[in-house]
Amino acid sequence: MSAADAGRSAVLAALSVKTAVKLEDLAESVRSGRTTNGDYLDMSRLLSELAALLRDRCTGYVPPRAVGPKQVEQ
Repeated sequence: MSAADAGRSAVLAALSVKTAVKLEDLAESVRSGRTTNGDYLDMSRLLSELAALLRDRCTGYVPPRAVGPKQVEQ
Protein backbone atom coordinates (compact mmCIF):
# COMPACT_ATOMS: atom_id res chain seq x y z
CA MET A 1 0.00 0.00 0.00
CA SER A 2 1.40 3.37 -0.98
CA ALA A 3 1.63 6.31 1.37
CA ALA A 4 -1.16 8.05 -0.54
CA ASP A 5 -3.44 5.01 -0.19
CA ALA A 6 -2.64 4.79 3.51
CA GLY A 7 -3.49 8.46 3.93
CA ARG A 8 -6.79 8.09 2.10
CA SER A 9 -7.64 5.03 4.18
CA ALA A 10 -6.93 6.95 7.37
CA VAL A 11 -9.19 9.81 6.23
CA LEU A 12 -11.96 7.35 5.37
CA ALA A 13 -11.63 5.59 8.73
CA ALA A 14 -11.72 8.88 10.65
CA LEU A 15 -14.73 10.14 8.70
CA SER A 16 -16.54 6.82 9.21
CA VAL A 17 -16.02 6.98 12.98
CA LYS A 18 -17.09 10.64 13.08
CA THR A 19 -20.24 9.80 11.10
CA ALA A 20 -21.09 6.87 13.37
CA VAL A 21 -20.75 9.00 16.50
CA LYS A 22 -22.81 11.83 15.02
CA LEU A 23 -25.48 9.38 13.86
CA GLU A 24 -25.71 7.90 17.37
CA ASP A 25 -26.10 11.40 18.81
CA LEU A 26 -28.80 12.22 16.28
CA ALA A 27 -30.68 9.01 17.07
CA GLU A 28 -30.58 9.81 20.78
CA SER A 29 -31.83 13.34 20.10
CA VAL A 30 -34.71 11.96 18.05
CA ARG A 31 -35.65 9.49 20.79
CA SER A 32 -35.60 12.19 23.45
CA GLY A 33 -37.44 14.73 21.29
CA ARG A 34 -34.61 17.30 21.29
CA THR A 35 -33.84 17.22 17.58
CA THR A 36 -33.47 20.49 15.68
CA ASN A 37 -33.33 21.24 11.98
CA GLY A 38 -29.66 22.08 12.48
CA ASP A 39 -29.01 18.53 13.71
CA TYR A 40 -30.48 17.14 10.51
CA LEU A 41 -28.52 19.60 8.36
CA ASP A 42 -25.25 18.72 10.12
CA MET A 43 -25.92 15.02 9.58
CA SER A 44 -26.82 15.64 5.95
CA ARG A 45 -23.53 17.48 5.35
CA LEU A 46 -21.51 14.76 7.05
CA LEU A 47 -23.23 11.99 5.09
CA SER A 48 -22.69 13.93 1.85
CA GLU A 49 -19.00 14.24 2.65
CA LEU A 50 -18.77 10.52 3.39
CA ALA A 51 -20.65 9.64 0.20
CA ALA A 52 -18.34 11.83 -1.89
CA LEU A 53 -15.26 10.26 -0.33
CA LEU A 54 -16.58 6.74 -0.93
CA ARG A 55 -17.53 7.60 -4.51
CA ASP A 56 -14.04 8.99 -5.17
CA ARG A 57 -12.40 5.93 -3.63
CA CYS A 58 -14.50 3.54 -5.70
CA THR A 59 -14.08 5.14 -9.14
CA GLY A 60 -11.16 2.87 -9.98
CA TYR A 61 -12.69 -0.27 -8.51
CA VAL A 62 -13.37 -3.05 -10.96
CA PRO A 63 -15.37 -5.91 -9.45
CA PRO A 64 -14.10 -9.42 -10.10
CA ARG A 65 -15.66 -11.11 -13.07
CA ALA A 66 -18.23 -13.75 -12.26
CA VAL A 67 -17.32 -17.15 -13.61
CA GLY A 68 -20.21 -19.47 -14.33
CA PRO A 69 -20.00 -23.27 -14.50
CA LYS A 70 -20.06 -23.28 -18.31
CA GLN A 71 -17.08 -20.93 -18.48
CA VAL A 72 -15.05 -23.14 -16.16
CA GLU A 73 -15.61 -26.26 -18.30
CA GLN A 74 -14.47 -24.60 -21.53
